[in-house]
Amino acid sequence: MTVWGTYPWFREHGVEQIHPDSLEKALQEPPYGKVFKLLSSGDPDWIEIKGATGPLKVKPGLFRTVPPPTFDFGQVVRTLPPRTPRTGTVTGIQWHHEEKRAFYLLTVEGKQLSRRYWDDELEVGN
Repeated sequence: MTVWGTYPWFREHGVEQIHPDSLEKALQEPPYGKVFKLLSSGDPDWIEIKGATGPLKVKPGLFRTVPPPTFDFGQVVRTLPPRTPRTGTVTGIQWHHEEKRAFYLLTVEGKQLSRRYWDDELEVGN
């Protein structure tokens, strides 16, 4: 079973929370608000997590588990009515802290849509 979570890191938490090999990526694309898959946790000092933009190696203390999202990175989905009918690819999964659930960012025909989609607004596409 895949473990999913968030990594609410800001620079103020200290750059030592991010492995030196992942620091540049984390500074360019901060992980706060994004949902990640836990890839490995065998090392007590570091875990590897994977988000939409690839893996990061981080200290485990900030990782917070969340319920598994319905859809995965790279999965093809269709929007459901009353939304405009579209078929796209999940290119981002983010966590809505107030709603306590994931939402999805889609790319359609090479363009990232600005709208966010909830589980109940999407279905598996072909």
